[in-house]
Amino acid sequence: MEWPKDLPWFRLQQWYFYGVATFFSYGRFLKAKLARSVASHATAGSGVASLGLGNVGMFLLAHHSMMSYLGWMCGFVLFVLSLRKRRYVYQFGQFAWTHMIVATVLMQSSCFVANVLEGLIWFVFPVVIVVFNDIAAYLCGFFIGRTPLIKISPKKTWEGFIGAFVLTILAAPFIARAMQTQTWLTCPAPDHLRMWGQNVECDADPLFRMTTVSVGDLAQARSTISHRFPYDRVRAVNAVP
Repeated sequence: MEWPKDLPWFRLQQWYFYGVATFFSYGRFLKAKLARSVASHATAGSGVASLGLGNVGMFLLAHHSMMSYLGWMCGFVLFVLSLRKRRYVYQFGQFAWTHMIVATVLMQSSCFVANVLEGLIWFVFPVVIVVFNDIAAYLCGFFIGRTPLIKISPKKTWEGFIGAFVLTILAAPFIARAMQTQTWLTCPAPDHLRMWGQNVECDADPLFRMTTVSVGDLAQARSTISHRFPYDRVRAVNAVP
């Protein structure tokens, strides 16, 4: 449906709600990081001013929740003031779609930012795997490709698809093993900007520590899971008509 020309602040409202949602989503991570930075600077004896945020930045992060709430309320008031007769259904529909799209986009990007702040490996490893898979698919398709995969892309073959899948599955553990030894990839984001490849010191997450697991440990873990989640009862319930 074409945008009605008689509706005031139509696009402005959509971009405004996106800006407020961005401030709320990413401000949460900055606020938590600010709290840790303030604690570390206080322990080191340096002032909060050394963080380099300025008075405005400190005020916005200190009152992040209230500023986010007031920002959304101002947008809602702007929406109510823009309502026009015989346009209510369209305007409320656009209001709902705006919030749904903003929530969908920022939910994914917030999870992405949260992972990156916990260690660059959560960004670098998937990227390396995707690049490796593309290269493997090209090489397998180039040398042994015979059967077309889809008509949209006639150069893609089943041999390239299956070969890339197998090679990626085999190579992924070795790539992950090589990356988890690099502290600049596994350490969480520090208070300052980290240079590419710069070594940093941190307590390694248990996920990145090499441990020896015996068959008995696996059997005990399976027994614990079976005790907590009685699958036989679930199957029995599902079997009841």
